Amino acid sequence: MIRTLLLILILLLAFFMALIPHIGYAYPLHGDEWTNLAYSKAIQEKGAITFHNPFVADDISEVGSDNVWVGYHVLMAIPRK
Repeated sequence: MIRTLLLILILLLAFFMALIPHIGYAYPLHGDEWTNLAYSKAIQEKGAITFHNPFVADDISEVGSDNVWVGYHVLMAIPRK
């Protein structure tokens, strides 16, 4: 019982320590957060799940069928009230 409570306490402490940098800061902190945000914005602008890659300068590169996170990006692209 003591081991279980200690494990729960350690997990809660780790969770809150990972959350601290996000408190009171409106922008993403990590590169993968910026990537997901840029992809969801591109989906909003294009209006389709196949869109121009915002990180590549040429007009040929598109993100589409190889995008395994498309559901998450569409969910992020939904406007909030």
